[in-house]
Amino acid sequence: MRGVGLAELGVVTFAGFVLFTLVTLPIEVDASRRARTVLAQSRIFAPDELEGIGRVLRAAAATYVAAALTAIMQLLYFAARVAGARPPAPVICLVRSLLSIAAHAS
Repeated sequence: MRGVGLAELGVVTFAGFVLFTLVTLPIEVDASRRARTVLAQSRIFAPDELEGIGRVLRAAAATYVAAALTAIMQLLYFAARVAGARPPAPVICLVRSLLSIAAHAS
């Protein structure tokens, strides 16, 4: 019987991170929505400034969504590698693209 190796332990640990990311995702997106509402009600900013603030806060929420998608894809990639499968080239390209997008978004 084979014991759990370091790679398998890494996949399980990363799966915990992905779960945490997915659980906190709605909270982060809602925080951006609530911030827009609070800023609009505070009347600190002019109406034309609120449009730009809204775009920035939507972009901030989008970075959390991108990070969650990237984490899921990375988990699938790592799990496939540990299982001995070589992911098809399109999956590798997709993971690299998501990592690149996430790196530029943050």
